Amino acid sequence: MEKLGERIRRLRQQKNISQRQFAKLVGASPGLISFIERDRNKPNYQIVGRMAKVLGTTSDYLIYGGEASSESTEELIKRLKKELGTDSSPQNGLSVTQKEREIVENHNILSRLSRLSRTNLEIVLDVLKRVERFQKA
Repeated sequence: MEKLGERIRRLRQQKNISQRQFAKLVGASPGLISFIERDRNKPNYQIVGRMAKVLGTTSDYLIYGGEASSESTEELIKRLKKELGTDSSPQNGLSVTQKEREIVENHNILSRLSRLSRTNLEIVLDVLKRVERFQKA
């Protein structure tokens, strides 16, 4: 099975882009690109997003080799809440509205959030809470 670095290298070579050019386009060092392509380093989601844009593909393809994880929206939300220690949902599952589900799925939010560290996820949630308070005011 092809790994992340192999997919990136293959797509980069198909576009006839050197590692140095690719690094410049992505905003990373050539050394980092080399490490990523040899699967010695995993890029953060921002770099993956920029790589995907330069390579004309999606972040999901680069990371998974296809579509996003088969984990359902509800399972991802539950796992993220559990990670943050904020899971107070009823035992029979989460209460996610159809509108919330559509927003999350259409913007591929959970696949991005699920790759954040706990600290970064807490920062994102804090910002979202402040934005929500500001919109209500």
